[in-house]
Amino acid sequence: MKQKLAIATCAAYAELPPQEQLLLQKLIDAGIAAAPAVWSDPAVDWAGFDAVLIRTTWDYTRHYRAFKRWLQRVDRAGIRLFNAHDLLQWNMDKRYLLELAAAGIPVVPTHFIPQGSACDIDWPDWQTAKAVIKPAVSASARGTWVGNWPMPAEQRQRLIEQSEKQDLLLQPFMPCIQSQGEWSLMYFGGTFCHAVLKRAAKGEFRVQKEYGGKALAKTPPNALLALSRKTLAACPQMPHYARIDWVGGRNGWRLMELELVEPELFLDRDPAAAERLAAALFNLPGTPW
Repeated sequence: MKQKLAIATCAAYAELPPQEQLLLQKLIDAGIAAAPAVWSDPAVDWAGFDAVLIRTTWDYTRHYRAFKRWLQRVDRAGIRLFNAHDLLQWNMDKRYLLELAAAGIPVVPTHFIPQGSACDIDWPDWQTAKAVIKPAVSASARGTWVGNWPMPAEQRQRLIEQSEKQDLLLQPFMPCIQSQGEWSLMYFGGTFCHAVLKRAAKGEFRVQKEYGGKALAKTPPNALLALSRKTLAACPQMPHYARIDWVGGRNGWRLMELELVEPELFLDRDPAAAERLAAALFNLPGTPW
């Protein structure tokens, strides 16, 4: 009997975007009964699947508590999750960056602001003219903005008002993201597959395509390969898929994000990427196939 795999997505991409359809076809070709399923659809019978692959659940940050409850229900039902449930829970909140920094990973300096505490924070002693504020739970740079450093009164008020609604992170602005871009390295089953260099639009600091950013397939520097392996080794467990985002250069690299939940994996930028991801799902210890 064929193993049944649900590829979890959101309602806006119920049939999966084109690059994820490449993966779907590779899974079907390999003999897996794979099909997309909207995570928030109450009509989906998740018990009818042997495993769930989290992919384009790109609305989950807007429905964070519901998404976490859904993951817990799937996990408690004994249905295997890719990535693993505990790993997803760890990675959804950007406070994981603090843990990686404590483990020796060169993370962009990060100051955590608990919800409602922006009035009371001790301001970091950063030698920078700008600071980045972002929600601890966010995707695609939603709710992320750049302020002056130290902050003038109106920006400080904006920070306080945002803090009343959610946990936040405060980081120094990294100007190299505008001049040199941001590297994204894709790893499947702990093995490097491919990389892209993302460039922001003129005048922007966000590299996502929603803000005019572009991504080109590139061969990453050897230093990033070594740092990425170290980063994966610092995870609570080895992920089946990961995207690791870096900024910097000659003066040192800094980790921006380790994406383990629903990252865009740029499967269309390498002809072997979809097949390699499918193979990683089959071959890692503990997979049900």
